[in-house]
Amino acid sequence: MDYYNYAQALKYFLELYRRPVAVRFLSDEEEVPPDYRFDLDLSFCQFVMLAQNGDKLVATADNLACANGAAALGLRPLPEKIRSGEMHSRLNLFASPEMAAQVSALTPRIPLGAYPRILLAALDEADFEPQVVILQGKPATLMWVLIANNYHKGGRYSFTTAVSQGVCVDATVIPFLEGNINLSLSCFGGRGSTDQKEDEVLLGLPFKDLEKIVEVLPELKNTIMKRSIEKTAYKRLQAKLEN
Repeated sequence: MDYYNYAQALKYFLELYRRPVAVRFLSDEEEVPPDYRFDLDLSFCQFVMLAQNGDKLVATADNLACANGAAALGLRPLPEKIRSGEMHSRLNLFASPEMAAQVSALTPRIPLGAYPRILLAALDEADFEPQVVILQGKPATLMWVLIANNYHKGGRYSFTTAVSQGVCVDATVIPFLEGNINLSLSCFGGRGSTDQKEDEVLLGLPFKDLEKIVEVLPELKNTIMKRSIEKTAYKRLQAKLEN
């Protein structure tokens, strides 16, 4: 199945209203495909938003406007005012610089300079092999992606977040580095600088998991998903309470 068909399957079975975004970290040896834009200075969450809308983009050290995101993605060194906790304490995200510095120290980051360019495009238009796919939607929708992922392998999820850097770290870096799906509630920056809605969350998943997920969704669509969406058990309860 090609990327377009993956995206169409996700849209059909989940009724996604936002396009999944494909992400690839390019090494020095890899070339940027034609028609990708370098000319916009954006935060990474804004890159993702524009990719959802159909733009094909390249994030680099020169055009990634968020210093914290650029450091997490390995594009630029972490500024001392972020490392020390000064910046996020001043923003009143943490009670003290010490608390902010602790969170910064625990933040997963891609090694500096490992991947000098990052490609982003809507999955249905991707002309590169993604490493991470970012989904954005309502929790009741994205829940089924997690169920589909566990359908054949079981287990429990252990999501990780600081509710800071919700798009660049939680939905991108962690799936890339750890090879696991991660759920993100987004962050103050992601919600404040994009069109994210209050009832939306994000899932970042390694591309390697997508084929299995898409294969399972039809199994769920007309069985457990249908019963859940139609609230079959709740309707039975309502009928019982009315008698």
